[in-house]
Amino acid sequence: MASDAKLDPILAQLVRYPAALDVLDLLAAGPCTPAGLRTRLRAKRRAVDAALRVLAAYGLVGRCGRAGTWDEPVSACYELTGRGHDLAHRLERFDTLVAIYELLLYGEQLSG
Repeated sequence: MASDAKLDPILAQLVRYPAALDVLDLLAAGPCTPAGLRTRLRAKRRAVDAALRVLAAYGLVGRCGRAGTWDEPVSACYELTGRGHDLAHRLERFDTLVAIYELLLYGEQLSG
């Protein structure tokens, strides 16, 4: 059965990046360091760093309290932007989860 909601285009892109949706969800609870994210996700550094970079590219995550280069030490703190919080809240909706499942299962979204 297809869902009734159209999947947000950014969420549809993030599905392709391992750990991106998990990092988005964890940062919705509050700021965290990459080491903290790795511990909570039981993920490798490469996966968390890649997820943070793609989330930043979409304007969903930023450095806590300041801008700056992403080449600084990995002990920095990261948090969701307002846009990131909006998207993270969509992940709590059942119709959004169904649409993500359809995308993963069928390679395309059936609804809409």
